[in-house]
Amino acid sequence: MLAVALAFILCYFTKTFFHHPEELRAEVEEAGLHSDKILAIEGAGWLLQNFQEHWNDVGRRDRLLEAIRWLETEPSILGMSAHIMAVARK
Repeated sequence: MLAVALAFILCYFTKTFFHHPEELRAEVEEAGLHSDKILAIEGAGWLLQNFQEHWNDVGRRDRLLEAIRWLETEPSILGMSAHIMAVARK
């Protein structure tokens, strides 16, 4: 059963590369750029099952955004975000 599920995932899943945050930093620097920051795009916010409920309530939204700002550059949890972004300069 596991082999069938794995075969399905491999055939269905997108063709992409999952960067570890330090791999992305190294890739940016290898391209001749100075890596300023690696940021989490969603951070832990994407894990909320009731995200829309939090987002629609102004107080909850403000607290969520504040938490995301606190955590967006924390190296130990960058990989928790579904997407990360490199900020670099020449």
